Amino acid sequence: MQTDKTRLNDLQEWLLVHGRKLLSQPPADWKYLTRPQLSMLEQQAALRVRSRHRFPEPEQWLWSDRSLAQASDWLSACFKASLFPRRAEVLDGCCGAGADAVALAARGAVCAIDNDPWMTALAVNNADAQGLSLATRTTNLDSSAIGEAQWLHVDPDRRPGNRKTLIADQFSPPLQDVLHLANRTRGYAIKLAPSTLFDLDLTHWIAEHCVRVWLGGHCECRQQLLIGNEVQDNLARNLGLPEAVSQRHAIAILLTDGSDRLATALEPSNHYCFAAPAQCESVSLEADVDQFIFDLHPTLHVSGLALAWAHQQNLYPISGQHGYYTGSQSVPGPWAQSFQVMDVIAWDDRKIRKWLRQNQVGQVEVKCRMVTMNANDFQRRYSKPEGRPVTLLVTRIGDRVRAIAAERLQPVH
Repeated sequence: MQTDKTRLNDLQEWLLVHGRKLLSQPPADWKYLTRPQLSMLEQQAALRVRSRHRFPEPEQWLWSDRSLAQASDWLSACFKASLFPRRAEVLDGCCGAGADAVALAARGAVCAIDNDPWMTALAVNNADAQGLSLATRTTNLDSSAIGEAQWLHVDPDRRPGNRKTLIADQFSPPLQDVLHLANRTRGYAIKLAPSTLFDLDLTHWIAEHCVRVWLGGHCECRQQLLIGNEVQDNLARNLGLPEAVSQRHAIAILLTDGSDRLATALEPSNHYCFAAPAQCESVSLEADVDQFIFDLHPTLHVSGLALAWAHQQNLYPISGQHGYYTGSQSVPGPWAQSFQVMDVIAWDDRKIRKWLRQNQVGQVEVKCRMVTMNANDFQRRYSKPEGRPVTLLVTRIGDRVRAIAAERLQPVH
């Protein structure tokens, strides 16, 4: 009699062999499948939809729900892989379903490690679907697993016990243990959530030994990296930064996928880079609304670089470093959404409706910072089928809540 574990293993093996072919067929052709097989295919179809904005060829991948939630997007995986020397073997610890391992395999040999045999099986299968090969081991990431490895990438599990955490010493393995192992290698990159929390001792150690990098794309910050040893040199060289800058500065990078070609580790996507000390004390935390308003990219905010970037562009925060910024001139580039100011209105329903009516406004976009509200509800409430488009940027100005009515400007990169 089969146990539940045996049945699950058989089902997983069935998915690896038949899953992609069946997923390419219409669901009407799945009638002959058993209920467990049908359930697994339906889950994969849903995961494929979820992965589309992160993977340019989603049909090439199979996932578990948890592995997709923690996986690097393809642009980030390729950028990281490009930091390692070509043809050098890289150990990919806590590999999950293999997004980073597959990107690494495009530039050289990879050994992917995970303590879950289903993850290593998925990693091998995902690599094979793209004409690449991986060596794998099913084991915990510890000193014996790393052995004599010279190059290391690790994505420690942030969901131990199926509960997500941002606290570094609750990862599996704990971040301090990972860093101890990584520092023995020639070079390493450790992937973290953008807002990972460190204790004071670990913060000081990271400041002395690692470069912190935040990777962003579209309208989100996707991950934080701790870069160490010789991979720091490769990072500085790839970004065109002097070594001294990369050592003591936080670095924010935006990855773009505007090219027609598919990004790989050998040809990573285009990127924009900003490096500076994380704080810029010379910038005032309050300014009057000028001719233009800027909503800075989340990657600048989470990396602590918002004030430094704004200072370089002659912009000033309206109500704190994580609010909107203002300036007398438009600023091109991908680091901020730009708006030309039309008016500043009290955040009062009657006054807002009157202003919208007087200015013959149709579609209303509502954004907010430094206040708590459901922007989508107000967009639906105020939008009309005909009229000019307007953006309302709701924020605190002094001790009052105001709506800055503005025209969204098209980005110029």
